[in-house]
Amino acid sequence: MCKKSEFKVECNDSEQGNLYWYGLALRDNDMDLLKNKACMINRYPLMDHFAKKNIFCVIISRLQRFFQSQYNFMPHSFLLPDELQELEVHMRYHPNQTFISKPSRGRGGEGITLVKKFTDLPKNAFQQEYLL
Repeated sequence: MCKKSEFKVECNDSEQGNLYWYGLALRDNDMDLLKNKACMINRYPLMDHFAKKNIFCVIISRLQRFFQSQYNFMPHSFLLPDELQELEVHMRYHPNQTFISKPSRGRGGEGITLVKKFTDLPKNAFQQEYLL
């Protein structure tokens, strides 16, 4: 039998086990579900930090500082407004570079724009070099 809520579908069948289908990331209290060996979940637990652009940018930026050769796979990224000055300097030295601007609260492509001028940047967004 299945029960559906806004972002979650739970199916309980004593013969087959449990299926939990989440539209969002797993929460800490959902970790108890993993203890049930007959339980299947469609999300990796504790991975929501990597799905959020701003948190992922901070994590990768820190790793790049200490392990430059291992973490050089990601284009230069800037989290605004915190790194606004660094981005301005970068854009001054690379005037032909296009940036993709992704709003911090956006999802599913909402609010994404391509920007070439510093003056056109949204002030609360994740900025990343746009690779063609």
